[in-house]
Amino acid sequence: MSLIHFIFQFENMICNVDDYQINIEIMGYGDPVLLIHGLGSANFAMYPYAYYLSDFRRIYVDVPNHGKSGDYEIGLDEISGIFKKIMDNLNFEKFSVIGISMGSMIASIMASKYQDSLKKVVLISPTTHLDEQVFKTISMWVGSEEESLRASFSEKFIRENLDRIRAYETLHPFDPVRSSQMGAALASFDIRNYKITTETLILIGIHDILFGPRFEDSLGKVFPNSRIVEVDSGHSMTFEAIDRIGPVIREFMLG
Repeated sequence: MSLIHFIFQFENMICNVDDYQINIEIMGYGDPVLLIHGLGSANFAMYPYAYYLSDFRRIYVDVPNHGKSGDYEIGLDEISGIFKKIMDNLNFEKFSVIGISMGSMIASIMASKYQDSLKKVVLISPTTHLDEQVFKTISMWVGSEEESLRASFSEKFIRENLDRIRAYETLHPFDPVRSSQMGAALASFDIRNYKITTETLILIGIHDILFGPRFEDSLGKVFPNSRIVEVDSGHSMTFEAIDRIGPVIREFMLG
C-alpha cells in the first residue's frame, strides 16, 4: 500500500504520493469527477467546466511538471497510477474523468487500467497515438508564434479574438522547460491496441490540426461504447468553444 499524506494549504491539497508531490483542488458536492488539463497548462485551465459540472464534486489536478506539482521524469502510465491512488485515498470507489489533449491521454490510460472504477470518461481534443503530422506540427509551432496559434485555434477564432488570446497568454505564459520534461512520455503514447468499454464522450475539433478528425476512426475502435461529437473549433476547445461543449458534457455526465 502506497503512503499518501495530505498537507492542507488554504484551499489546495499537496499530496505526497510515494516520491511524487501532486497539487489538487477539490470543489463542489456530488459524484466525483477528476479533471486533467493539457500540456503547458495547470488545473486552473479546467475551471471553466465548473459551471457545467455544478452537480459534481470536482477534483482539479496539476499534472507533474505543471502548476504547483513537482518536476519529475515520469511516464503517463505512472501518472495515471498516481491519480488513481489519490482518488482511492479520497474514498472515491467510482468516479468519472475529463481530460483535454495531454489530459485526455492520461484519462484514456486510466480508463484502460481501471475500467471497474470509472463511471464515465470525457475526452476533449484526443488522439490514440502521435503520428508524423503531430511531430511536424509541434516542430513548426516551437519556432513560430503564428504556427503556435494555428495549432491551438481555428483561423476564424484567431482573427476575431487575437487580443483576448494574447491577454490570456500574458497571464498564463507557457513554460517550455517544464513542458519539455513530458516529451518522452507523450511520444510513447499509443492506445490503438486497447479496447476500452467505459461509456465515453469524445469531442473532436474539426479545425484541430494537431489531432483532429483524422483520429476519429481509430478512437471509435478503441472506445466502442462512445459518442463522438465534432465541434466547430480548433485544438484548445476549453478556450474557444466552452459555450458549445459545456452543455454537451453536462448532458452526458447527467445522463
